[in-house]
Amino acid sequence: MKVRDSAELARQLGAIVGDAHVRAPWEHESRAASIIAEPRDADEVAELVRKCEADSIALAPMGAARSLAPISPTPVARGS
Repeated sequence: MKVRDSAELARQLGAIVGDAHVRAPWEHESRAASIIAEPRDADEVAELVRKCEADSIALAPMGAARSLAPISPTPVARGS
């Protein structure tokens, strides 16, 4: 199901990682993301990636909260 708004996206991501692991971005994260999902294990990471791919949602993986500066907030265009 295609996502229509941030509240719906948060609900769908919460179904994958649990509502307690979905949050609004902190100030430095808001340049690249409107919602942050924090998966607990590799299975949840894989499910998030599948969801984002299926619904053309930009995904900005972040490890150890180092930096989001070079990340684009829009998905990369798919080839023909």
